[in-house]
Amino acid sequence: MTVRWKFEDPVTAEVYIFPHNPQAMTSSRVRRAFSTGRGTYTATRGISQRQPSDWEFSGKLRTQAQYDAFVNWSQRQYPFRVVDHFGEVRIVIAVKFEPQDKRDFRNPWLHTYTFKCRIVPTDSIGSPDQGWL
Repeated sequence: MTVRWKFEDPVTAEVYIFPHNPQAMTSSRVRRAFSTGRGTYTATRGISQRQPSDWEFSGKLRTQAQYDAFVNWSQRQYPFRVVDHFGEVRIVIAVKFEPQDKRDFRNPWLHTYTFKCRIVPTDSIGSPDQGWL
């Protein structure tokens, strides 16, 4: 059985399960910036601060319902969860949805897409396990 990707909305409790998993994605590792503090902090004991990072995934949309769902999710102005086929959770804010029309006479809604987003460090909004979702 194939495990599908999904979007989860913490505000509306809406869940969208992808009918087809994306075909490609960029690395989603969150960057860390280190800085030294004054007083009790030294160059060897810095404060770690996670930084937001850009992330994107791409694939195909085959129906109007799939297309409309991606438009809907790309217009959300607050963080939501993306859960991949490994069960890895990313908290993201949508940046841009880029569909490209690939329709033909057999499939009038066929599109390839790129969904660009920014991964939000969980340090800045709390962990999903702490009840934000």
